[in-house]
Amino acid sequence: FERAPERILAREDASLLVARALMAARQGEALTRIREDWRGRETQPHLWLALDSDRLALEGHPGDAEALLRSRTFSGEAEATRLVRLSLYAAKRTLHEAWTLLDQAAALAPRDPEIRSFRAQILEQIRQPASARVEYVAAHVAAPANALLRDELAEFYRRQGSYDQALRTWRDAFSVPAPDFIWLKEAFWSRVIQPATVPRSEEHTSELQSRITIS
Repeated sequence: FERAPERILAREDASLLVARALMAARQGEALTRIREDWRGRETQPHLWLALDSDRLALEGHPGDAEALLRSRTFSGEAEATRLVRLSLYAAKRTLHEAWTLLDQAAALAPRDPEIRSFRAQILEQIRQPASARVEYVAAHVAAPANALLRDELAEFYRRQGSYDQALRTWRDAFSVPAPDFIWLKEAFWSRVIQPATVPRSEEHTSELQSRITIS
C-alpha cells in the first residue's frame, strides 16, 4: 500500500485486509485514506460497518460503535458479522444477551473463525481464561494465515503473563510474510523477556532498527 496504493484501492478485499492491518498498527491516517476512498461504493457493506465500529471502539467510543452496529441489519453470514460485535457490548451488561447473539451468529456462519475470536474476548472479559484460550486457539487454527488472529492469541498470552508463549506465537508467523507490527512486537518482547536470534531479511532489520530503540 505504501509503494503502490492504487493496486490495493482497486480491490475491495485487499483494501479491507490492509485497513485491518493498519488499524492494528495504529496507522490512522493511512486507514482513513482507504476508508474514504471506498465510502459510497462498497459492495460488502457489512465488512465496512464492522471496520468502522471496531475503529470507534479502539479510539475509545464504545457507545458510538454499538449505535453504529444497531443502525443496520443484514442477512446470512453478513448478519453474523454484525451480531458477533454486538455481543461484545452486550457482554458488559448481561452475559445471557451476549451468548444469545453469539448463538444466532454461529447459526448463520458456523465455520467463521471471527465468531470464535469474539467468544474468546467475551470469556476473557468475564475472567474465564482457560475457556478463552480454547476459543483464541480455535480461531487461529481455523485461519492460520490470518496475522490478526495470530496476534490476538499472542496478546492474550501476554495479558495472562505467559510471555514465552506469546513470543513463540509471534515468531511462528515468520515462516510466511508477516506484517511489520508483528516483527516489531517480537523485536521488543524478545529483548525484554527472552533474547533470541531470529532470521530476518536485511530490509526488516533496517526497518526495525529505525523504528525501535531499547535502552
